[in-house]
Amino acid sequence: MSIKELLVLAIFIALAVLVLILLLMCFRLISAYFKTKYHKKLKAFVADVISEHLYGDIDEHHFLEIQRQMKQLGVDEKHPKRVELYVDLMIDAGGLFIGESHEKINLLYQKLPPYNFSYNRTKQRKWYNKAEGIREIYEMNQKQHAKHIIKFRNHKNIYVRREAQIGILIFMGWSSLRFLAYLKNTITLWQQIKIVEKLSDYYPEVEIEQLEKAINHPEITNSGIELLIRIIRKFNIEEYISFVIHQMQSEVYDVREVAISCLGSFDLTNEHLDQIKINFAAIPEDFHKILILEILSQYDIGSNKDFFKSQLTARDYMVKLTAAKHLWNSGFTGEVENHFSPILKQNIPA
Repeated sequence: MSIKELLVLAIFIALAVLVLILLLMCFRLISAYFKTKYHKKLKAFVADVISEHLYGDIDEHHFLEIQRQMKQLGVDEKHPKRVELYVDLMIDAGGLFIGESHEKINLLYQKLPPYNFSYNRTKQRKWYNKAEGIREIYEMNQKQHAKHIIKFRNHKNIYVRREAQIGILIFMGWSSLRFLAYLKNTITLWQQIKIVEKLSDYYPEVEIEQLEKAINHPEITNSGIELLIRIIRKFNIEEYISFVIHQMQSEVYDVREVAISCLGSFDLTNEHLDQIKINFAAIPEDFHKILILEILSQYDIGSNKDFFKSQLTARDYMVKLTAAKHLWNSGFTGEVENHFSPILKQNIPA
């Protein structure tokens, strides 16, 4: 081929590529236009359904009509992407309501199930699909899948098991503590806080019997104990302050930390204070002993004077100084001077 022919061929190929690129761009623009148009249409449909459900008179025929309209919009098993969009819109809308309105939304979720879309996502291999499927199941109150998500409570992926644990709690309430208190994997601080908040939001009435079962379970884990202490604190369950006091001598740092923090939030009785003083010597770390002394100092030092005086001979110097500080500030300067004067005289040169 001549140079001229090669040049013409190169120009032709370049033009063909350019045309293909332009066609692809046009296709994407048109596709984006119709997707946006459909998204707005489905969003308006969901808004109408929810408003009618919350504020109108509804019956079984009403739900059948909604299902018919959903099929007209293509929200069915044949179009999983559309079902996914529908699920996201329903969850987003449901999150805007609380109280009685939220209960009505939950009923709507049950009447308009998303064609097992979320359930099928939990069976996919990728962890983020599993986690998202579980979240959709509990967000849309699909109680028929409650037993299914229990299987994921000890999943190797932290995000999957987090969502499963939240779902178990939402579906089972206080009785879920028998699963959550002795999980194989550690319940992280963030997860503990989330569980406690969800329990407070969905089940504000304390069920002592279920809490008792969780506390007395022989296989309860350290993170399970932390979780129960946080629940006791959140719900202000004074009946289990003694359980919390016992945990301040745990060999696990985090358990002691949350137990002492919990004690600081209660108005302790003299009986509780006596229990703390009895268990004080068994606390493994001096730092936590200092925190306990700070809590005890909030009560009448006079009735606890002998206990504070006994800490003036403690092994750790900071424990001694903390006890001395509170005795001094409470007016027992003589006791502090009598203890430290001989020590000062021994260390001060004549």
